[in-house]
Formats: sequence, structure tokens, C-alpha cells
Amino acid sequence: MVLGGWAARSPLHDPTLPLSAVSIMQSFETMFDPALASDATMTLGFVFGDEPFVVRIENGIITTRRDTTEAAEIVLTTQPPLVAACVYGKVPPAAFEADGMMTIIGDRAVFERFVGFFNLPEKAAV
Repeated sequence: MVLGGWAARSPLHDPTLPLSAVSIMQSFETMFDPALASDATMTLGFVFGDEPFVVRIENGIITTRRDTTEAAEIVLTTQPPLVAACVYGKVPPAAFEADGMMTIIGDRAVFERFVGFFNLPEKAAV
């Protein structure tokens, strides 16, 4: 995770490059700020094609795993780069829903709060 944080600070890091389902899950673990999540308890589901993932936040700890999304409070069906745009670029999900590129089922307030637990670090000086 430390290496991922270092890479995100690199001036050569290009956030527009392709991103896999596993990569976005790993980025959540790397970029998660437990201080911002303090008292949060939530379960989110992400479906990328036929790959379901679950993200759980509890007691300032984030876990990600491949799993069914039935127990999730909200499920996003989309592609990893669009989730990255929402979480790291702070693009509202509605921008992708209107084009049918993202489907959201469940409590949208959970995702809105989730997005607030992540901030990309400043780029390192060249």
C-alpha cells in the first residue's frame, strides 16, 4: 500500500490509464483515510462486468474482497475508471448514469459519504 501511495504522488502518474477491477479495489485500500471515516460503518458493492466486489468500512478499517453484493447498502454496476472518476475526481455519479454507463441501486448517501474518505495526494515536485 505504501508503494501505491508513493506512485500516486509521482509527477509521471497518469490517472487516465486503464484500471482493472482489482486495481481500483487496491487503490481504495491504499488511499483510504481512516481519520475521515472515524465512526463510519458501511458495506458497498461494486459490479464490474461479471466481477462482484464488496467494500466494508468499520472501526476505521477498510476491507475489499470478491464477493456477492446482496448484503451491500448500495451497489454500483459500472467500469473501474468511472468509479475512480467519482471517488478520486469527485465526478457526480449522475454524470455516468444519464448515459447508462453506471447503475446505482441502494442508499446513495452511503456512496456520497464513502467518496469523502479518499483524497489523492499532492504530486511530488519534479
